[in-house]
Amino acid sequence: MSAPASLSIVPREPEKYVKTDKQIEHSKLMAKHEFVMAEGGARSGKTFNALRQQIVRGVRVPSRHLAARSHLNHARQALGLDTIPKVFEVCFPRLPYEHNKSDNVFRFPTNQGGDSVSELWLGGVEDNIDKVLGKEYSSIFLNECSLISWDSVETLTTRLAETSGLNLRFFFDQNPTIRTWWTYRLFHQGMTPDREEVQWDTAVISMNPADNLDNLDPRYIQMLQRLPKRKRQRFWEGLYLEAVEGALWTDEMVNLAKLREPGEVVETIVAVDPSVSHTDDSDECGIVVCSRDDQDGGIVHCDHTAKLAVDEWARKAVDLYHEFEANAVVAEVNQGGDLVDSIIHNVDPTVPVYQVRASKSKFARAEPIAQLYEDGQLRVSHNGEMPELEEELTTYVPRTAKYSPNRLDALVWGLTYLLGDGADTFDIAGG
Repeated sequence: MSAPASLSIVPREPEKYVKTDKQIEHSKLMAKHEFVMAEGGARSGKTFNALRQQIVRGVRVPSRHLAARSHLNHARQALGLDTIPKVFEVCFPRLPYEHNKSDNVFRFPTNQGGDSVSELWLGGVEDNIDKVLGKEYSSIFLNECSLISWDSVETLTTRLAETSGLNLRFFFDQNPTIRTWWTYRLFHQGMTPDREEVQWDTAVISMNPADNLDNLDPRYIQMLQRLPKRKRQRFWEGLYLEAVEGALWTDEMVNLAKLREPGEVVETIVAVDPSVSHTDDSDECGIVVCSRDDQDGGIVHCDHTAKLAVDEWARKAVDLYHEFEANAVVAEVNQGGDLVDSIIHNVDPTVPVYQVRASKSKFARAEPIAQLYEDGQLRVSHNGEMPELEEELTTYVPRTAKYSPNRLDALVWGLTYLLGDGADTFDIAGG
């Protein structure tokens, strides 16, 4: 690999970057072992340190490396436009680099002089795996492994094959998910998801925000500590989660929905589970945007559930209708009746409104939609970060809960309307 003219070799100055104790330990593991997982809470320095290690390796020897997430657009945004430039700026301030955004590759010179360069490629292992497989690498880093399938990991090991002179390395990081996920079985039990013993040289380290306090805003720490219990356990304490007995959705089902690649959008609706009062004791208004795709599957785009006054949630629903170029607003009217239709039309009389009215129990309405998330018949994609919605899906137990799951209800209304599964559980009117 030859260096472009723009990459003139500049003598490296000592790094100003100061590692945390955990990052020092992490770096030692990455130097010693072939497969290394860094797992724990959010913003603990895992990703930054793994990418730094890849660049350090590339500076030593002309070589090719891969940093990937589940989808290429996520890798571009989170790694290519954010973390990797920060690593160069903070750790290698005098090392020139070139970022070819169309090819999704960073190029930078090596210590061997001349025109030798190394490459750090970006990839999406669930949506552009064929392009990723077209090259061989000296190291591969998979970011956010709770969103990456075991099948992709096995396939990628065949591309860890570049003969650059570097020891081959596979790095991973994640906020831990559930104990049945492949990451727990591989790095804590030494097994594949099929319970076959793995002979790989593996190591795992736990890294949490408390290990990185000097680099974090105290307000961010407070936000993590105030998360709902399961999210706090995952993103602050870095713990693996246990399934909630009786919940219709599991964490694994939600993870699968994040992995599913949606088709082309055919129809979009804004689903509303409205609140009819606005007091301190009022329920939140469930607002979820959903689509049906050309594979007869559902797409959940976003969750805007909040405690809102009547006119506020109506305006929010109308704004989302226009933002997503939706076909209609679908609103549950068991409490508000025709008033819900009128409230929305007071904001914008041109918006089509379909009223849905439950004719069966909450469990009977939700169960057929939860089944669409199951492995083997997966028909729903989660297209974005929706932690509060996912928390509600995986913790709400219909038979014993004493609260109304407004986010879950809005999702169920929307996907039932779009996909027709269990359509006999409610009546539809309006337009």
